[in-house]
Amino acid sequence: MRPFVAELGGRILFNSGEGKDTDLWCLDLGTQELRQLTFGSWRNWKGRWSPDGKQIVYVSDKLAPSDLWVMNASGDNATRLTKDGRWYDRPAWSPDGRRIVCGSNREGTEDNEIWILTLADGSWTRLTESPASDFYPHWSPDGTRIAFSSSRGGSDDVWVLDLQSRQTTRLTDTPGRDFSPAWSPDGTRIAFVADRADSWRDRLHGDPDLDVWLMNADGSAQHRMTTNQGTDRCVAWSPDGTHLVYSSARPGDCGERLRVMRDDGGAPAALPLDRRPLEREIGVRVSGIGLFRFLPESVLRKFYPDSHFGTETYPDWTR
Repeated sequence: MRPFVAELGGRILFNSGEGKDTDLWCLDLGTQELRQLTFGSWRNWKGRWSPDGKQIVYVSDKLAPSDLWVMNASGDNATRLTKDGRWYDRPAWSPDGRRIVCGSNREGTEDNEIWILTLADGSWTRLTESPASDFYPHWSPDGTRIAFSSSRGGSDDVWVLDLQSRQTTRLTDTPGRDFSPAWSPDGTRIAFVADRADSWRDRLHGDPDLDVWLMNADGSAQHRMTTNQGTDRCVAWSPDGTHLVYSSARPGDCGERLRVMRDDGGAPAALPLDRRPLEREIGVRVSGIGLFRFLPESVLRKFYPDSHFGTETYPDWTR
């Protein structure tokens, strides 16, 4: 797996942590260098590369419950973008790098709407207005549309907003949840996360079975990419549009881990990652008492809850 991923190249941004101690990290696929970009005992997460790969926008609760911040790709020069105490979530860059779209309750409503921040002057533009929540926005590569998730149709589905006409089109309409859309680099397809439960009773009385799905940009040819009986989510594309990276929790895993798969299917593979720096940062301790102290760490780990070892989620891939 290592030569395969190294050949793909680029850098994967992701967040790692346990509880509220979450930070952003960068893995260089070519060199295997792993670098911590943020620090502190708060939550820094949901980062996205700028189109040129030189900056990162992310969400942090360092000074308020959910602010937008931006920093250089190296992790320095972190700048707070929002200071009004509102909720901001899942930011994404415009293709020209001049604007940021996100979900927010900027006007104090109970439901999130889709908003755009223009970086040059700090002005905001509201894109949606619905009694339901609109969230998880993602800008199309040509800059003309924004895909997002909304419960306005009665359940969470993927919608697309045309920025010129302001018309919305519903792309999915099935039982369960469809959310977190991500455009392919060429704009022809959209990956998303789905819990296609047969009924609401299934969802209420069982753990969600989240999977990565793929469809054409017009909503046609929807098909399931992962079949893991657990959580597959936080999907993003490789820069060349041939692979998907996502976060997965599988039997035997200690928390959610990053995996990569081809866009045309095939068996997913774990991202080659030395997790020791990630575990050291959140203070993971693996020890036993009495006779248990003589057991190897690989065995002792089975006695700890998955959350003890942290999670890797919300990957984003750039060149």
